[in-house]
Amino acid sequence: PILRIAQAEPTEVLGYVREAEASLVREGMDVEIVKVGVAPVIYRAQVVSLGPVVEMMPQQLWPSPTLPQWGRPFLVRAPIPIGLVVGERVGIRGI
Repeated sequence: PILRIAQAEPTEVLGYVREAEASLVREGMDVEIVKVGVAPVIYRAQVVSLGPVVEMMPQQLWPSPTLPQWGRPFLVRAPIPIGLVVGERVGIRGI
């Protein structure tokens, strides 16, 4: 492709919940997105959807590079403006 159009800022955050804790996340659930830094920033958000299958989490979320972690993906609608870079790692916690 010669041109690719991309959003300047993400509108959704992809999260993963461990397989054993998957029942704790549900659509419509209120959560907080925590942007870690010198002064953490917290945004209120809501879970939009929960993936239908358990899958291997991205390696950067594993407790050890040799210990794979499995979980269910879920999407959180990000408030705009959120000030995140696409691919940036954040925390997601229930309210």
